[in-house]
Amino acid sequence: MALEIRRLASPDELPTWFRALSAGFMHGPDVSEEETAARTPDIELARTQGAFDGSRCVATFRTFAQEMTVPGGAVLPSRESPDLTLDAGELGTLFLGDESAVRLAALGRVEAHREGAAEWADTLFRTPRRAWCPDVF
Repeated sequence: MALEIRRLASPDELPTWFRALSAGFMHGPDVSEEETAARTPDIELARTQGAFDGSRCVATFRTFAQEMTVPGGAVLPSRESPDLTLDAGELGTLFLGDESAVRLAALGRVEAHREGAAEWADTLFRTPRRAWCPDVF
């Protein structure tokens, strides 16, 4: 059976999600009902994803609401989901200026969640020159 990667559909899926999270951090797959109840209020289902093998969660991912400082010095909570989803390899590629986020999105290596997000990432990351190192590794 192929894995299904998706947002959690309901709080009923949190126990299996917490088991996968605990196992991933080498704490073992056993998570008590008390621990699940204590951790549940901190979870936003809209920011919580899992890779499911049937009804069993085997991998986890979630984002966190953060605070950001805006011009003028005010600190505001960020309540939005990310504009892009990408892994560390693609982030490194963008950071080094070797590739365009628009191209990576077209290749399926970056997922844009808002219209214009890949173009905005190009504005942030593109440099006039590629990174260069004279040494061969």
